[in-house]
Amino acid sequence: MDRLLSAVLDHRRLLAAVCTGLAVLLTVVAVRQPGDTVTVAVAAADLPSGHALTDADVTVARLPRTAAPTRVLTDVETLLGRRVGGPMRAGEVFTDARVLSAGTTDQLPEGHVVTTLRLADAAATHGLRVGDRVDVVAVAARDDGPRATVVATSAQVAAVPAPDGAEEATLAVQTPRETALTLARAGLEAQLSVVAVSPGTA
Repeated sequence: MDRLLSAVLDHRRLLAAVCTGLAVLLTVVAVRQPGDTVTVAVAAADLPSGHALTDADVTVARLPRTAAPTRVLTDVETLLGRRVGGPMRAGEVFTDARVLSAGTTDQLPEGHVVTTLRLADAAATHGLRVGDRVDVVAVAARDDGPRATVVATSAQVAAVPAPDGAEEATLAVQTPRETALTLARAGLEAQLSVVAVSPGTA
């Protein structure tokens, strides 16, 4: 027993080094283990609002299941051809809230067009996504003061360009052809703004 104790004491530094090495090795192995992960689809590059997805726009990544968003999309093939509902950064995860249902804006209804509005206040587009509904308001200067008039109701948002720091902003909306002409005329005579409304608002 004394001989064993003496051997341990003589080699205590070596034993301590071995134990430390084993601890480090076990830590590295634990970190490298995939654990409970999930494969998710992510944007391969920065994408503008309303962009129709192609193979080059979508890639995959693995995330810890606890870190993955809810309702994350995992099948790349089902994303192709669908449009993003707002600007996305490279590496951002695709979820059901970030892309439109297939066919939402791929084909316009008969007699409808997409027209671009120039809005007086860039903040008017904050929070808007493709597919939202907005009322378009024209504010014109009058002798008796500014007058606001609703010139289009429940227009569907077709694209929300990323903000560029300017005071004004643009917004693309889908409307009947006659309404688009009214909007074009109003844009020359007044300043335009938009108000988000519920889909059923007439």
